[in-house]
Amino acid sequence: MVTGGAPTRLAFLPAAGSRPETFRWEAAPYSRSAFAAPLLRLVKPDWAPTSGKNGIGPMADVPADHPAAPVVEAVLARGWMRGDGRGFAPDRPVTRQEAAVGLMRALALPDEGAGKGNLPVDGAAVAPRARAAVRTFVVRVPALVDAAGRFHPQAPVDAAWLEAVRTALAGTEGHDHPHR
Repeated sequence: MVTGGAPTRLAFLPAAGSRPETFRWEAAPYSRSAFAAPLLRLVKPDWAPTSGKNGIGPMADVPADHPAAPVVEAVLARGWMRGDGRGFAPDRPVTRQEAAVGLMRALALPDEGAGKGNLPVDGAAVAPRARAAVRTFVVRVPALVDAAGRFHPQAPVDAAWLEAVRTALAGTEGHDHPHR
């Protein structure tokens, strides 16, 4: 169950004055592990890593002593992010379609574009598992589509992309789509 108001949860996406430990405000692409922390804090702002480590990390490429191990373990357990069959790839940049899927799952957003064909011009490049999330974000955040109508699903997520999402969702969440 999602609790709390959306503006509180969305405050954990990057914004002016955000704390460095929650998200770094920079133009560089966010890694999958860097994206996992604010994703987790969207829904559970009071989340804190467990103190006990059993010596086994959440995935082969994220051992227990990896700095992101508790966060990766938490988002994997909630099903908001997944590995790629070989591991989590914590240092690989998170793609726009992966971020859309993670955000849609974490915020429990419905597929707003279902049956409407609201995929962008480059929709054929969107992985089938990400199509619902991309449709939803194209509807909710039109600024994510460029002037030519492309979403660029494989492009890395950066602060500007996340700020567009944060701004759009902070203005609409809780008003027309309450969380359950």
